Amino acid sequence: MPKTNRILEPWEHAAASMVTQEHVWDAILELQRASRATRNQGLLPGCQVTREEAVFIIAEATTEKEIRAGHELFCRYLSPAEVESLERFIPNVQGVLLLGKMTRYRLFLAREKKTGKIVAAHAGFLISMGKCGAVFVGTYAATYDTFRRFGIMRELFICSLIQAAIDAHVREEKLHLVVG
Repeated sequence: MPKTNRILEPWEHAAASMVTQEHVWDAILELQRASRATRNQGLLPGCQVTREEAVFIIAEATTEKEIRAGHELFCRYLSPAEVESLERFIPNVQGVLLLGKMTRYRLFLAREKKTGKIVAAHAGFLISMGKCGAVFVGTYAATYDTFRRFGIMRELFICSLIQAAIDAHVREEKLHLVVG
């Protein structure tokens, strides 16, 4: 870990210790190297992305309004059979126990910095496989047509994968596989 005079956040310790331990971090770093965008935060789940003078802010959805906006985007581009109802989606993103079972989705949104408009979204969740580790399942992904040439979905996927690796580490599991 690089020497620093500041106090490190818990996720920084987790990310720094996992970089040399887990193959998923090699995949993340390779995805970042192959990207045509510039990220201002290397191994952070949220970041600012610049490509062709366009700037996007990627962050995890934290409010019901943001969750609704992500769901609306998925409904616009995916078939109704592919998207669960808003009544189920909101609790799943919020991590609320529903029908005795919890699936904690991580929903990342990309906003155009200039307008603040949400232009793309990616959601997924981590499944524990017991002693075998964990699997990240990417469930939903959508980008407005006018923003498809910027590679935003790659950056959202990278953020989701970073978060999944951190979540697996916190749960003391190794992330072995990514599907979706």
